[in-house]
Amino acid sequence: MADIIISKLEYVAELDAQLTTRSEFIEQTVAKARCALETELVRLDLAAATATAAEAATEATTETTEATTETTIKTLELLLLWQITPPTFETFKLAIEHENAELVRLFLANSHVDPSADNNWAIRTASAEGYTDVVVVLLADPRVNPSATGIV
Repeated sequence: MADIIISKLEYVAELDAQLTTRSEFIEQTVAKARCALETELVRLDLAAATATAAEAATEATTETTEATTETTIKTLELLLLWQITPPTFETFKLAIEHENAELVRLFLANSHVDPSADNNWAIRTASAEGYTDVVVVLLADPRVNPSATGIV
C-alpha cells in the first residue's frame, strides 16, 4: 500500500511540475505579447509624431513661400512706385498671376509695359483664370485687345 501512495505522490509531483512549466510558459507568452503590443504602440506613436512633424514642416514651408511671394510683390510695387527700375513683361506676368490688380495698374502706368505682348497674354490669362479685378484694370487700358485669340 505504501508503494501505491508513493507512486501517487510521485504522479502528483510530476503533474505539479508540468503545471508549473505550463504556467511559466503561459506567463512568458503573455509577457512577449505585452512587449510586442508595447512596441507596436510606440511605433504607432512615432508614426503619428512623424506625420505631425511633416505636416508642420509643410505648413511652415507654405507660409514661408506665401510670405516670400508677398514680399516679392511688395518689392515690385515699391520699385514701380519709386521708378527705380523699368518693369519687365515677366514681372508684369507675376502681378497678373498673383491677382494683384493694384500692381497691374502700376505696371500699366509705365510705358515700358505692353499689355498686348505675347498675343495679349495678360487679358487671356486673367480672363481664363477668373481674375475679375485684374480683367477690369486691363480692359481700362486701350492697348489691351479683348478679342485677341492668341493665335499667331
